[in-house]
Amino acid sequence: MSVSVSWLVLLALSPRWALTVERDAAAQSCPDGAALQRLVAERLGQDPFGEPGPHRAMAVRVRASGERLTATLELFDEAGARLGLRELSGSPDCRELSSAVATTAAIAIDPMVLMRPAPASTDAGPPALPVLEPAPQDAGPQDAGVPALPAAPEPSAPAPWSGVVVEGGAGFSAGHTPAPTGAVLGRLTWQSEHLAFGGALVVTGPGVVSLAPAVTGSLAAFGWELGPVGCARLSRFGLCGGVRMGALTAFGAGFSGARAGVSSPALSLTLSPYVEFGLTERFALRWHISLEGRPLRTVYAVAGRDVFASSGVAFFTALSLAARASGAAVP
Repeated sequence: MSVSVSWLVLLALSPRWALTVERDAAAQSCPDGAALQRLVAERLGQDPFGEPGPHRAMAVRVRASGERLTATLELFDEAGARLGLRELSGSPDCRELSSAVATTAAIAIDPMVLMRPAPASTDAGPPALPVLEPAPQDAGPQDAGVPALPAAPEPSAPAPWSGVVVEGGAGFSAGHTPAPTGAVLGRLTWQSEHLAFGGALVVTGPGVVSLAPAVTGSLAAFGWELGPVGCARLSRFGLCGGVRMGALTAFGAGFSGARAGVSSPALSLTLSPYVEFGLTERFALRWHISLEGRPLRTVYAVAGRDVFASSGVAFFTALSLAARASGAAVP
C-alpha cells in the first residue's frame, strides 16, 4: 500500500495537462475527449487532466488513412512550445488504436507508469505497448520527453549466388586478321561468388587489306577460336585467363591465282580483365579488354611477296550482356 501511495504523491506533484481530441467523420468510433481522458487516468491510477493553473497540452487528432485509422499525438509545454509528436495507426473499429493512444499518452505523462502494478481497468483492448527507448539527451526541443522511434533495420546483403551464366557481345579486334575488324564474343560459364569456369568463343572478321600497288585485288580473312576460360571475381571486377584454338581462313579476290578458303591454325593465350554493371537481378553488362599472345605465325604471300604476317600479340575489346540462365542463392 505504501508503494502505491508514493506513486500517487509523485503523480500529484507532476505537471497538469489539458487534453483536446479531434476526430474526422471516419473516426467517430474512436473515444472523444472525455472517454480518452478516462482511459489515460485508468493507466496512471489518477486523472492528470484539468484543475486551475498552467497546463501542458496534449492534442490528439484521429483521421482515416486508406483502410486504417491514424492518430497523431502532440505534446506542448506551458508556453505552447511543442515537446514532441507521435503517430499511431490501427484498424477501422478503433479498438486497438484507442488503447495504443491511451497507453502512449500515459507513458508521455509519466514514463514510470509501467514499473508499478497496473490498476484495475475495464478496458478490454489489447495489452499496453512496451516502453520505447527515450530520445537522446542532445535531441532538439521538439523531441524532448517523447519516446524515440526504433531505428529501421539494416537492409540485408544479397545472398551469394552460383549457377550457369550465358554471355554474348560484340566489339573490336586488332592483330587477329590482316586488318582491324569487328569481333563477336560468346561465353558459357558456371559462376560462383568469386570464381567462374567454362568456355569462350571469339569470331573475328572480315579483316580486308588491299594488295595495291603490288597487285590488283584484296585479301580478306575470318578467324574463329574456341577454348576453356577461368575467371576470378571481386565485386564488379573480374580477371579471366584461358587458351583458345581455332583457325584463320583467307580469301583472295581480284588477282591472278587468287584462292578462297586457305586456312591456317590459330592459338591465343588470353588475359582479360572486365568490369560488370548490374542491370537487374539476372542481367548485367560487361566490358572486356583482352590482351592475347599468339605463338603460331601465319604468313600470306601473293606473287612472291608477303602481304600479311600475323602479329605475336593481339588486342580485343567487347561489350557483352551476361544472363543468369539457372542457379540458386548459396545458403
